Amino acid sequence: MNSKAIDFVQKECSTYFTGARVEPLMPLKNSVLMVTGGTGFVGTWLAEMVSFLNETASFNCQLILVARDLERFKKKCPHLASNRNITLIKADVRFALDLPRECNWIVHGAAVPDHHTSLSYPIETMTTIAQGTEAVLRFSERCSDLKMLLNLSSGWVYGDQPVEVEKIPESYSGGPSLNTINSIYPEAKRYSEVLAASFRHQLKVPVTTVRPFAFLGPYQRLSSPWAANNFIFDALSGNKIRILGNGETVRSYMYATDMAYWLLNMLVRSNSGACYNLGSPEPIALGELARMVSSLVSTPTEVSFSSGADMQKASRKSKLVPDTALAEKDFALKHTVSLRESLSKTIDWYKVSQEV
Repeated sequence: MNSKAIDFVQKECSTYFTGARVEPLMPLKNSVLMVTGGTGFVGTWLAEMVSFLNETASFNCQLILVARDLERFKKKCPHLASNRNITLIKADVRFALDLPRECNWIVHGAAVPDHHTSLSYPIETMTTIAQGTEAVLRFSERCSDLKMLLNLSSGWVYGDQPVEVEKIPESYSGGPSLNTINSIYPEAKRYSEVLAASFRHQLKVPVTTVRPFAFLGPYQRLSSPWAANNFIFDALSGNKIRILGNGETVRSYMYATDMAYWLLNMLVRSNSGACYNLGSPEPIALGELARMVSSLVSTPTEVSFSSGADMQKASRKSKLVPDTALAEKDFALKHTVSLRESLSKTIDWYKVSQEV
């Protein structure tokens, strides 16, 4: 990663932490925070924000990032990999974990939300989530001063959102279809939620559940099989933006700074047993999203829709948009970055990072 891309992210943190945003995160001061899956998109942004607070507000929060692939992280974020307040630990969370037990906070996010990976390696996908969550919960029981374990679930646990439901609240009781390979990831996440509840009930482990939806921002890989990433890649490459289906699928996207800040608030300020959606309530159809991406690049490109068999296969209406009123009320949180601004910032970062 080049210095311009790193400077871009650090400026985002500096701009974000204005006014009273530091005060709610004071419980992190002089504490130890461990993040499993710590080198992924979410973990990297948590590390960026906590590192900024360490440097500018004397938080002295020690970060432990646990992941299987550390070498890619060292190349991607050398400034974080060499940070004196960050410890990198190579480990597979599915197996017995011998980790520092002085952790006060744990964010468990080890999983691969890549749909192509879950289809190609369904057993590994499910065991990483199921066995990994159990291993982390058992480790947390041995921490002498654990204040909260935040289990990252997924917005996909709700299954198909009915068209008549404008936004999915945490109380929605839907679920993914069973006996299908497409349900590997969401069903494993549902299991992880129940397992966490079991540890909370029987062994009194303090646990909060957070259900992430879709995000935009620096550090996402354009090669990931997600619509927004693909659209940005096509537009920056000067190619036609291709949409599989009729473009009526509806999603929403939260920018990385809001995502990380909300997540840290949920970690340090929630009560055990709580559950929150994490995402943007601003819906957009993929066709409109593609046109918005095209309008934000220097040379707008054509948007095309698939036809024939592919069109029929992908034309079923799909919607996944969270209701975030509960988190907004409990923590006085706000969505500060609009969708258009989120796309613009993300595109600008990819340009300076030379990821395309």
